[in-house]
Amino acid sequence: MFDVQRCCCVSFRHHGAEYSNTTMGRSLLDVAAQPLEFFCAPNWKGPRPARNTLLEVTVLGDEQRYRVVAGRIERWPWERVMS
Repeated sequence: MFDVQRCCCVSFRHHGAEYSNTTMGRSLLDVAAQPLEFFCAPNWKGPRPARNTLLEVTVLGDEQRYRVVAGRIERWPWERVMS
């Protein structure tokens, strides 16, 4: 998707609130996987995305938006954190 690393904002909604994380990556999956690791880490005290959570990825400075279902990301940190 990206030729070079792009700065992106990845967000999800939970009970009307929006939670976001800014990251960089070369592909849509890389960009979406990094914030999932953050949101699933033990030090994150907010809500955790489920596998059916819709992530919205915004490419900063480009205004392009993509939607990714969290469970479709290959580098899924869920197994490591939740077990």
